[in-house]
Amino acid sequence: MNQIHTNIFNDIKKYRIFLQENICLYYLPYSASHSYLESMYREIIDLYPNLEYNTSSKIKLKQDEFILSRWLYNQVMKTEFNRKDSILEKNQDSSLVFPDCCRVSLSHKKGDVLLGISSTYPGVGVDIEREVKTSLSDRILTQDEYVFFNNNSISDELILGLIFSFKESIFKAFYPIVKKMLYFKEASVIDLDYKTHNIVARIFFDHPGIKEDIVRGKYLVIKENSHTNIITVAWIEN
Repeated sequence: MNQIHTNIFNDIKKYRIFLQENICLYYLPYSASHSYLESMYREIIDLYPNLEYNTSSKIKLKQDEFILSRWLYNQVMKTEFNRKDSILEKNQDSSLVFPDCCRVSLSHKKGDVLLGISSTYPGVGVDIEREVKTSLSDRILTQDEYVFFNNNSISDELILGLIFSFKESIFKAFYPIVKKMLYFKEASVIDLDYKTHNIVARIFFDHPGIKEDIVRGKYLVIKENSHTNIITVAWIEN
């Protein structure tokens, strides 16, 4: 790795988030990384020979998210797991192909990228979301989850975005086990601690590989210059 790339990664390492033991979590905001895209592209092009870098592309944001996430994955695997030239591939159903050492989850939102990797838990899921309009609450919430609304310190839109995001993280963690799409009403948040950032949900889907119906996770709210990101992570206990 040449000097300019070393400097990039040294800067990006400060975006390591310590939310849960045994989960390597990296949050890479677009505002901090987009100026490095061309250098990142040059570094991973040998791993993804069909990847093109086009600054005028109509799908530039998706292209940028791909470059950022694959570059970040390669660097984290190299630094945290001593794996060189790691390629992040997808199955035909768009789920991620896991390396033999760990479980991986990826999320992005308008250029911001979140990567979660664990060699301990049999399932891990991460998600980035923003505030969600309360007009969508009936599609997302179970009846019991409305108890979290009308909080004096947190808006209903933020609460809804948090629950939405955590359910997405749950489904990502369980998909490699159940191998089917899950729906919002198949999980219900039962505890949300604003001081410890712990979040707990009960799931309502059965599968021989599922040992318990309680899923635990963590969340973090990050204020960027122009928006607020909600980050969640869910894991499956051994």
